Amino acid sequence: MTLIKIITPTPGPNTSDRLLELIDNRVTGITLRELCQFLNRPASMIQVCLQKSIRSGRVRVYKSKTSMSLIYYPCQDLANNSKDNRVKNKVLTYSHPGLMGY
Repeated sequence: MTLIKIITPTPGPNTSDRLLELIDNRVTGITLRELCQFLNRPASMIQVCLQKSIRSGRVRVYKSKTSMSLIYYPCQDLANNSKDNRVKNKVLTYSHPGLMGY
């Protein structure tokens, strides 16, 4: 008979905390691919964490002007931008279907 031992989590920051720290440190924004590389986590796990962060108002999403990718910014950067700049960049206030789990 095989015994399964459930291990306890190690103390320290979890994926959501590390994700928010990375986004806060990147003034120019960060893509999902970069987040996956830095955190060494699958995109599906990062999308769940991003969904929670977007809903809580900690992260904003912009569409890239040069590609179809999404760029994630901390909400603190929005206070520094003017209203005209936010309208010009078309701030997305809702998460895209990939983040909704469809």
